[in-house]
Amino acid sequence: MNRETLGLYLRTVRHLPPHQLAHRVRLRAQRAFYRARPEGLEERWAAAGSADGTGSWPPTFVPLDLQVAHPPPAATAHGRGLISAVGEQHDVFAESWAAPERSQLFRYHMHYFEWAWPLAVSGTTEDRHDFEQLWRSWQTATVPGHWDEWSPYVVALRSWVLCGVFESLVRGSAIEDDVLRNLRASLTYLCRNLELDVGGNHLMKDLKAAIGLCILFADSDRLESLLDRLEGQVVVQVLPDGGHFELSPSYHAQVLIDLHDLSDLLTAVHGQAPAWLTEPVQRMGEWLNTMSYPDGTLPLIGDCSPPPAGLLGALRRRHPSFEPLPVAHLTSTGHVVFRPQPEAMVVADFGHTCPPSLPAHGQADWGTFEVWVSGDRVVVDPGVSSYVGPRRQLERSSAAHNTAVVDGKNDSEVWGSFRVAALSRVSPPEISISSDGATATARMEPFHGLAAKPGGQRGTIERSITVTASHIQIEDCVNGEARSGLTVSERHHLDAVFCSDSVEVSETTVANGFGDLRNAFRAETAFTGDKPCVWTIDLTKLVAEDSTLHHASTSTPHR
Repeated sequence: MNRETLGLYLRTVRHLPPHQLAHRVRLRAQRAFYRARPEGLEERWAAAGSADGTGSWPPTFVPLDLQVAHPPPAATAHGRGLISAVGEQHDVFAESWAAPERSQLFRYHMHYFEWAWPLAVSGTTEDRHDFEQLWRSWQTATVPGHWDEWSPYVVALRSWVLCGVFESLVRGSAIEDDVLRNLRASLTYLCRNLELDVGGNHLMKDLKAAIGLCILFADSDRLESLLDRLEGQVVVQVLPDGGHFELSPSYHAQVLIDLHDLSDLLTAVHGQAPAWLTEPVQRMGEWLNTMSYPDGTLPLIGDCSPPPAGLLGALRRRHPSFEPLPVAHLTSTGHVVFRPQPEAMVVADFGHTCPPSLPAHGQADWGTFEVWVSGDRVVVDPGVSSYVGPRRQLERSSAAHNTAVVDGKNDSEVWGSFRVAALSRVSPPEISISSDGATATARMEPFHGLAAKPGGQRGTIERSITVTASHIQIEDCVNGEARSGLTVSERHHLDAVFCSDSVEVSETTVANGFGDLRNAFRAETAFTGDKPCVWTIDLTKLVAEDSTLHHASTSTPHR
């Protein structure tokens, strides 16, 4: 390890409390032991604990994943073993479950078993047969305790799915005893390997699955302690404004789904869910409504990829939309939402990079914003298409977002795929509202520091976003040499964008999701601290133009 990398590690771990580091060491040691001594692990885990139930959830409980439509499973010459996820696909019958040539994220998805939801929704004899074949194939090809298939997060997702599809696909079949043994083992495994080193949405998934397994097997001893831990995590992870503390709209939706499932399951068991769970769920639903575009989609700000439309629809049914405010400041997450017209919405992110103890989904994107018009994201953030490699570095960088980049550096020291070393310092935005519109002004001190302003104040970047019914204005003031830029989804959108300085336009790509890129256009200008950089977006023109295009595209008859 060279000096530079060592420095990055030290600046990263200084944010972590000692107990997180201790849990990381403990879990890594257990992982090494499992790999070295896998013999009999599943049997020993299955025999541990006080679970004595035969395996059933209350019949009145239906997980959200079984309440929505799913694409039908695909078939090949080898059977229905074709798994598709994150822009990749793999035939497990023809190519095995190892798939070393696939990305780790895709391999995880193979072992999540979420491909079983559509089989359970239809639940035909053919579906049960296919699931049995897939289960036997998976059991033969995997080793208890080995990554990827026994990563705690993977075990949590797989266990929840197996519990959810048990009645449709497993009950009364030849594999029922095998699946129950695996689930008993998974309960013990999760209780011993909760991701206390990572926390966040991973720990929520672990707790959700472990609680579901305790209810499946009537394990009241472990259930009580798991519910206590869940209550503590709800307090930590659900912020006062209802946002999830990882500051990603897609992870917010994912955690909200998890908490809804747990609330419904506890209600089915006890008649009602505890208030410490139902009240934060309501707040999270309100935050999601405030951040959602009028068509129900989410801004791809932060480490965000589009959640499944069916699950987002299920959340909207649980949290009916309310009359939105012209401007809303979500004070805990730092987002400001403007609604200047029924067909236009602007979302700006003035929040922190990430929780200091959880840098995995932090991005150097302070001050970025998106503009939604008539059913389309017009000014777009890059989204997330990959969790590895150069593309991951680009999508986390300041240069990829709709913000100012000073001296060519990121505002926070993002590195690796999931790490942040030194953090920027941000101030909460100041909101002013007039008869014409509203302005949000905020300041940020980047991690690398800027020259001091006159009077001895530390250097900052200041961004003001003003939104009226007719225009959007973005004004940046900085110390040093800077470039300000924004990305539009279509070339014709550039006709509505103006800047006080000369603008360079280049082709780029943005993400629609993992492994899914589409063309876009990047407009940038260079400026210095001598004068502010001002972008103006003609909102009236965008609304008129995009309404016409959107109407034309949706009204064209099918041929």
